[in-house]
Amino acid sequence: MSESLIKSCWVLTEGIAGTENQCIGLAEALGVTPVIKRVKLRFPWKQLSPWLDWGHGYALAADSDPIEPPWPDLLISSGRKSVGIARYVRKASRGKTFVVQIQDPRVGPKPFDLVVLPQHDLTRGENVMVTRAALHRITPQKLQSGIDKAGAALEKLPKTRVAVLIGGNSRSHSMT
Repeated sequence: MSESLIKSCWVLTEGIAGTENQCIGLAEALGVTPVIKRVKLRFPWKQLSPWLDWGHGYALAADSDPIEPPWPDLLISSGRKSVGIARYVRKASRGKTFVVQIQDPRVGPKPFDLVVLPQHDLTRGENVMVTRAALHRITPQKLQSGIDKAGAALEKLPKTRVAVLIGGNSRSHSMT
């Protein structure tokens, strides 16, 4: 999909920072500012996502962001609980919305226009793009800005430098 054709874009996740940042990174690389949609599912969709493939018009919990028309030109989704809702939007938009699923959707690639996943995920198909690593939001400009802000503190470090990026809090771990 040409970026000149993208007038509206949604990022659809369950609100987990790592999956959401991958989606936002793709949108930023395409030069679009997405509307962030965080979904929360009701029973039984919450327990059976992504495999339950019906009734997603009724799946959203009361505290979920609304998923309703006008449908976006581009929907970028990631995370287990977003899969069914992304499929719902594709169907409800009658194919108007181009749906990109980031990470393995666990239901195969056919329900999506494009699936983007790192090489360690095993799903493959005609509409699958394999990357060497996870998508992200780091650009040369952002790196240079960080260097500029750190300034003198970096100059004190040895010239061979390595940066390690570590994710944030999750359900099972708290970063202190």
